Amino acid sequence: MNILVFSDSHGRASNMMEALKRQVKRPDAVVFLGDGLIDISYCDVQGAALFVVEGNCDYWYRGYTDLRSEREILINLGGKRIMMTHGDEYGVKLGFARIVKAAAEKGADIVLFGHTHQALEKYIPAGETEYGIELEKPLWLFNPGAAADSCFGSVEIDGKGRVMLSNGRLR
Repeated sequence: MNILVFSDSHGRASNMMEALKRQVKRPDAVVFLGDGLIDISYCDVQGAALFVVEGNCDYWYRGYTDLRSEREILINLGGKRIMMTHGDEYGVKLGFARIVKAAAEKGADIVLFGHTHQALEKYIPAGETEYGIELEKPLWLFNPGAAADSCFGSVEIDGKGRVMLSNGRLR
């Protein structure tokens, strides 16, 4: 399962279009994590499943796109439970305790979020206490950085359930 992840395009749809063109392998899914909802509507996701959540700046774009989204969604892809959110409602610019707690409560294996404009790949093993929360199962935290700054991310889940996170940059 190959998942291409974008967030925070803020009017730079061209960066996402370019990242999509550069993929060696067509993604199985494309995720947009908010703040530029209208931008992802311009992108050809090449038949991949598209999942979107709204960000704190997407209020202004309502009515300009046919895409409808929630502030947060939970889906199962590649045998993993994935929580997708913009991150502002969890205060991710101030730390990750609230989002880790929510992910643990919801049984997520992977949390995808944006908002900070900073790329992040973090693995927390089962049994670890992180941000005051003891995790019963492993958790991956992933932020692709801002598409407005030419950043994107990739989540690979292989047939054995192994997860690989990677951040990319166009320039």
